[in-house]
Amino acid sequence: MQALWGERRRIGLWRRLWLALMEAERELGLAIPDRALTELRAHLDDADLERAAEHEKRVRHDVMAHIHHLGDQAPAARPFLHLGATSAYVTDNADLILMREGLQLLLGRIAAVVVALAKLARRYRDLPCLAYTHFQPAQLTTVGKRVTLWMQEFLLDAEELLHRLETFQFRGVKGTTGTQASFLELFEGADEKVRELDARVARKMGFTKVFPVTGQTYTRKLDAQVLGALSGIAASSAKFATDVRLLQHEGEMLEPFESEQVGSSAMAYKRNPMRAERITSLARFVIELEGNAWHTAAAQWLERTLDDSANRRLVLPEAFLASDAILVLATNVAAGLEVREAVIARHVAAQMPFLATERLLMRGVKAGGDRDPRARHQRRRGARGAGGGDRPPRGRPDAVPRDRAAADAGREGRRRPAAAARSHSDAQPRRGAGRGRAGGRERPARAVGARSRVQGAQGRRAARGARPGWLRRPGAGPGGRVSATGGRTGAAAHRSRRAAGRRRHRRGHRMTVPLVASQFSLPLVRRGKVREVYEVDRDTLLLVASDRVSAFDVVMREPVAHKGAVLTQLSAFWFQRLASVIPNHFLSADADEIAERVPGLEPLRTALTGRAMLVRRTTPVPFECVVRGYITGSAWAEYRESGTLAGEPLPTGLVESARLDPPIFSPATKAEQGHDENVTFGHLVKTLGSAAAERLRQASLALYEGGRGYAGPRGIIIADTKFEFGTAADGRLLVIDEILTPDSSRFWPADRYQLGKSQPSFDKQPLRDYLAGLKQQGKWNGNAPPPPLPAEVVQATSERYLEAFRLITGQDLEVAR
Repeated sequence: MQALWGERRRIGLWRRLWLALMEAERELGLAIPDRALTELRAHLDDADLERAAEHEKRVRHDVMAHIHHLGDQAPAARPFLHLGATSAYVTDNADLILMREGLQLLLGRIAAVVVALAKLARRYRDLPCLAYTHFQPAQLTTVGKRVTLWMQEFLLDAEELLHRLETFQFRGVKGTTGTQASFLELFEGADEKVRELDARVARKMGFTKVFPVTGQTYTRKLDAQVLGALSGIAASSAKFATDVRLLQHEGEMLEPFESEQVGSSAMAYKRNPMRAERITSLARFVIELEGNAWHTAAAQWLERTLDDSANRRLVLPEAFLASDAILVLATNVAAGLEVREAVIARHVAAQMPFLATERLLMRGVKAGGDRDPRARHQRRRGARGAGGGDRPPRGRPDAVPRDRAAADAGREGRRRPAAAARSHSDAQPRRGAGRGRAGGRERPARAVGARSRVQGAQGRRAARGARPGWLRRPGAGPGGRVSATGGRTGAAAHRSRRAAGRRRHRRGHRMTVPLVASQFSLPLVRRGKVREVYEVDRDTLLLVASDRVSAFDVVMREPVAHKGAVLTQLSAFWFQRLASVIPNHFLSADADEIAERVPGLEPLRTALTGRAMLVRRTTPVPFECVVRGYITGSAWAEYRESGTLAGEPLPTGLVESARLDPPIFSPATKAEQGHDENVTFGHLVKTLGSAAAERLRQASLALYEGGRGYAGPRGIIIADTKFEFGTAADGRLLVIDEILTPDSSRFWPADRYQLGKSQPSFDKQPLRDYLAGLKQQGKWNGNAPPPPLPAEVVQATSERYLEAFRLITGQDLEVAR
């Protein structure tokens, strides 16, 4: 499109128009020599724009400047150039050619968008999802059906463009004021020749229709009609992009996000719908240009006024260029849309009881009940619970369990408000009806792409039966996706999810008793200090975090309750939240999905709950990537002794626990036993190469900044952390293992931070303090076997882990008491 509307293309059209006019005039009897035509044909595309500009400075007329320049290049043609014509002959006709070619190009762009959307519609034609009216949950539709709404908009635009192309007319050869008087003079009053001249020139330029009458210019209403078609394209694209932005906020559908794309310069964890936002921005620009064109059409004086010229030279090219950019973006978004099936299913499940009320209403009327809207409204108020609002929080237990909705809806007088989950007694919420989000409280904002409904203080008072949204990986991730339904889609998948939901309500899903070590029938890849790694297939691994705890490189005999669940679920939370920073290996931490994916684990579902994670298999990078935002631990010990970190100098004057700005990337070797060893970045470059080393550094720093920026306002300082990376089969770098947990990071309580001293932390500090005391008293030498641990030390350690989970996610971990 840029080449089409470029200056060289426009001047080339002028020269072709002059050639067509000379050829037609000669064919109809004017004495124009062959040499004039030959020289003109030799210079159609070699205009010297700088030389023409020099002529324009002198004559102050762009068309005459190019006539002079072309006359210099083709002197034999000079006397016959522009013979009988006015400037509008070349300017208007060239604009019409450019608009016609631009419309043809945009028609192809629309086709590309429709093809991309059609693939999406076919793929998800039977995937149930919530329809939204007034941006409130309404009846069910399907993802594919919603996509067809977008397709229809673009198809209407295509029809409009086809109509414009079919009815497009050429200005032709009309003379100075549209009377063709100059051409009648050339042909000595031969009206038939003048009419034929008009038709021949049009045919030579590829047109079959010519405006029957014009002033000096063709009617500017045509410009407005063309820009109206472009405005329609912009409106369709903006509608599509706005819907994507809304759905991305809901976590149901995400625009594509490249592996090295930056979502925000300040907040690295964000995944903003930047392309959709750009579409809507450009669309407003194009839509406003249509009004400009109508003003121009309305302001034409009699046969011509020149105040349209400068305006049109801006409006026409920019409208086409912006429309082209919009459709290129729309194609890119449509072709790469990521549908998060698990999130969609969760939203459907949360609304299912209320969707059922309409069917129940119909059945009630058939049974002789009242269809009056007021009665319907009263029933809805009862179903949703006093003060509960129209829309229940997502990511929490269904307000009415689906398998009991029909039965409960028919009860009179003894109905429990929906704010109290109707399941067995030990899963009841710890708040009364009407204390949810009533009283004007709003649901806390959620970053796009997070998918989980992370709640603040009021969220922690919510029903305790919900599985957090981060336990499942919605949609197809960077490294592929493990289906929650064993490859089934649409209605079959929906039925499978409903069945799984019923099993959870019958069984409950609280955390199990402490696990020292898992014993599954899958091939054991390795058993680490705290987790086992099993092979599911050649591309997939199962990580199971036990409650074992180690200190001073010795594994204790006593497990710390819920530690493995905190590590697993917190990692799942961060993998989801920081997915926009760099792809990761996470597939699912939902026990139901894992059991469906690996049927042999169905009997062990209880052992999987909360502590198992399905991941993509990678080849690990043989280094740990440590990021230090504060100087503490071994880094402080080295700095205090030598002023360095891993042999590299640090600024002087630092004190213990001082903040490091910017954070320092400090790689370390991976040690199978004992402590890891810090190495320099130069060592990393020498081992892996400069490009790979720099990629690790940038990814690590971005992940750390994303985590630190999120945890800080929630009362946790992430002093330092380590990341592990692996390469997938396709060569992409993924962050793996665990991420930003109390075991892989130092979490300090922000309200107790004091510069110049060691800080308390949210991890196994009570255990370390106890063991350090035994070593100091000479009661333990620091080697295996470990000493027995008092119950209060184990309990205090467990509570530290649980508190870290609560502060970061905004939810309490479900535990068995």
